[in-house]
Amino acid sequence: PYPDDSFDVVVSTNVLHHVADPLAMLHELERVLVPQGMLYIADIRRSWLAGLFDKAFREAMSYDEVLRLLYAAKLPREPFTSGFLWWRFER
Repeated sequence: PYPDDSFDVVVSTNVLHHVADPLAMLHELERVLVPQGMLYIADIRRSWLAGLFDKAFREAMSYDEVLRLLYAAKLPREPFTSGFLWWRFER
């Protein structure tokens, strides 16, 4: 593990839906990020249509699940955006 406040920028792309405990992962990202650092998270979003072709889209989090996760992690909703197949959080 890295010490607290180790990074100015933390990026996670298409990882969160593979993690057993996404809330613990978000806490860890916050822990290693310096105060006022940049956090960028992007992942796929659950989609029944895309899920017909790719199992990962069936296993990904829904829009509401992502919002609940961000709330539980005490991350603001404001920089959260979502499209049909993806979601993104930047702070």
